[in-house]
Amino acid sequence: MAKRVKVDMDSFAYTPMFERLAKVKVRACFDGGDILYVVLSPGFLRKAIGKNGETIKRFSERVGKKIKLAEYNLDIKRFIKNIIYPLQVEDIEVFDDHVIIKDSSKKTKSLLIGRDAKNLKMLNDIVGRFFNKDVKIG
Repeated sequence: MAKRVKVDMDSFAYTPMFERLAKVKVRACFDGGDILYVVLSPGFLRKAIGKNGETIKRFSERVGKKIKLAEYNLDIKRFIKNIIYPLQVEDIEVFDDHVIIKDSSKKTKSLLIGRDAKNLKMLNDIVGRFFNKDVKIG
């Protein structure tokens, strides 16, 4: 059964705007309230940031949100590591219908989950969109 992911119209508006500004290929944008998550095609991360971070700063000012960039990867473990960077986790286990991110540090777990599980919901939306799997913290 396919996982349903809610996509808002603002996210669709951000994609072409960022592509024109940074001249990169964007896979998807996810609006997380105060943070906009941008998933880029592989190899475009450095170009999206721009020299001295100018491109990403300009886009952030234009949309009025912080921007979190992540490169898409066919390997789900590498993709999740790209999304949660700079956090480091001990292990990521992949099953048929879900993924478990394991870490013994309570601080890392709390940062992954976020206030009112906001970060975990966003991570579920992003991973669900590309891999059709739920994310759980263990």
